[in-house]
Amino acid sequence: MRLLRVVLCTLCLGVTASCSEMIERMAPAEANRFGHAYIAALHDEGVDGVRDLTTPQAVALDGFVSDIRQMQAELPPGPLETVDLEAFEVSRSSGSPPTTRLRYTVRNGTAAAVVELWLEEVDGRLAVDSVWVGRLGSE
Repeated sequence: MRLLRVVLCTLCLGVTASCSEMIERMAPAEANRFGHAYIAALHDEGVDGVRDLTTPQAVALDGFVSDIRQMQAELPPGPLETVDLEAFEVSRSSGSPPTTRLRYTVRNGTAAAVVELWLEEVDGRLAVDSVWVGRLGSE
């Protein structure tokens, strides 16, 4: 899968569209829309915004509230200027619904962070089972 991403990014650099734009076009549209909505809710509303978008198992974990607050603090302050999908991966195993991993870079001015979301389907709708946020250095 890594090789495929590298090849896709290399091909993207040779055409007019950026790699991020190409990845956005190839990603599962519903999962990508959900990912954007989750990041906006995390940034703007924190725990209250993401609770209903997260799997019940993840919400029930000790530390869910404090972990979400900490991740919200890692996001760039102020309105987000860009939320770019950088990579995605869909995993399928027999007898269970697919899991989708999305990796975004979010920016506001020189402040930036990486957000990784692992999505699964719960009761016919997408939900985040795991989330990770890490701040990027200033550019």
